[in-house]
Amino acid sequence: MTTIQRQLAEFALGVGAFRLVPDAPVRWASGYLMPVYTDNRLLLRYPEGRSIIREGLLETWETAGVGTCHGIAGTASAGIAPALLLAEDRGLDFYYVRGAAKDHGLERRIEGLGPGESLRGRRILLVEDLLSTGGSAAAAAEALGDAGAEVPRCLAIFSYGFAAVAERFASVSGATGPSEIRAVLTLDELLVVGRELGTIDAGGERLLEEWRRDPFSPERRVP
Repeated sequence: MTTIQRQLAEFALGVGAFRLVPDAPVRWASGYLMPVYTDNRLLLRYPEGRSIIREGLLETWETAGVGTCHGIAGTASAGIAPALLLAEDRGLDFYYVRGAAKDHGLERRIEGLGPGESLRGRRILLVEDLLSTGGSAAAAAEALGDAGAEVPRCLAIFSYGFAAVAERFASVSGATGPSEIRAVLTLDELLVVGRELGTIDAGGERLLEEWRRDPFSPERRVP
């Protein structure tokens, strides 16, 4: 574990951005009630949190071998802030990808493109805040590919480490999709720090172990 990963884990646990909520399960965007919730927007509230996230993304950029890019695209809405931090640091163009095209105005799905402009011939790094099922990030990668972009990698602040993410990205059509999905911090790494700090006790670890065996079981699905 790198220094920046440890700093991110400690900060997330310290401000309550990672929470176990077995008594009041939270509905995820995927439609499942889950006993755990990660709130990266709480991290971005603080100057220290933004600094750690920026440095973590830059470190992950290097270790993932992203290489030269022409721009950074964030997923709407949670991926916008970290993508903008990275684009500003690297002096690159910035875009963000909506879940669907607007039904008014210029009816864009990818914001930042000029009238009639495409991304053909451009390498665009995709940034997401959180990887759970990978659905929103995979859809954004597909939209970028349909606009002509090559998407060499998808970087995220945090990942639960579910196999469903890789499966989703493997199905992305369009131009060249991400060959690798990489997060600054994973649940396994956060658990190591939580155990050392005593913020995640043995009961919490058992809860997470049981949940991770079958996180998307049918009984968790909200009708």
